[in-house]
Amino acid sequence: MNPLPFRLAKLALAATAASLLAACATGPAAAPAAAAPPAWQQGRSAAMANSTLAPLAGKLTATAPADIP
Repeated sequence: MNPLPFRLAKLALAATAASLLAACATGPAAAPAAAAPPAWQQGRSAAMANSTLAPLAGKLTATAPADIP
């Protein structure tokens, strides 16, 4: 009889027990931090906090040479 499967099962059980013990020892999880505002909205003044203005999206197509001023 090959003792290798028994060793692997014993190792897996020990690893599971160790990870469960580590998870319980760290205590309750901390509350997640408040979500950061989008990058384009960061750094706005308090006066602009409730503004509905947003940046205009860029043009995703090539501009014809005749359309360039």
